[in-house]
Amino acid sequence: MFHAHRLHSILTSMVLLVLLALAACGGPSAANTNGTPASAAPTATATAKPAPKSPPTDIQAFCASAVSVAQANQIMSPSTPVTSVDVTSDDNWGVCNYLYSQTQLPVLSIAVDEQPYTGPKPVPQSTIEQLVSQLANENTQTVTTATPVSGIGDQAELIGATVSGDGGSGHVVVLYVLYGQVLFLCEDGSVNTNVDDAAEGSKLAQCAQRVVAAL
Repeated sequence: MFHAHRLHSILTSMVLLVLLALAACGGPSAANTNGTPASAAPTATATAKPAPKSPPTDIQAFCASAVSVAQANQIMSPSTPVTSVDVTSDDNWGVCNYLYSQTQLPVLSIAVDEQPYTGPKPVPQSTIEQLVSQLANENTQTVTTATPVSGIGDQAELIGATVSGDGGSGHVVVLYVLYGQVLFLCEDGSVNTNVDDAAEGSKLAQCAQRVVAAL
């Protein structure tokens, strides 16, 4: 049986692996996996505040200040409202999962790299294309979207992918953002593979705007 929590584990592992590569090589920029022009991406008004020099030290307090439970429901408009936030943190990543059930996929996830970003800015397009190509070549994953998003932080990239495992499949849409020396993402996972990446990306852009404003 294909359990939602197992899919969440697969999706999270995929996302964090890409984040690790981005943290080592640089933050998100532009990419396309099929040689065609990237689809239109959501845009947001750029902020003029000083860019952060280090990530937040208390991820739970930060997520609460950036996106509350009520705001997560407003942004994502889930069929079942979020009721709690599950926070995990170690020396590498701080992750906030907005949940309506511990056994279901998070309605929204925010992950912040706990180490200051020291890679190149802007990140070369060739680096991003290589990372996305590696992701697309995984047997269990199909990349559906890889396109830059303007006006959020210093660089941002929207990535959508379908992931299979345990006899089922799901879909993840991730908005990676590099702002100052902080690398973070807003993510939406679903057991439904018929997902409009652009529509989900517009929601995640609202999440990212709030995170940028709170940094």
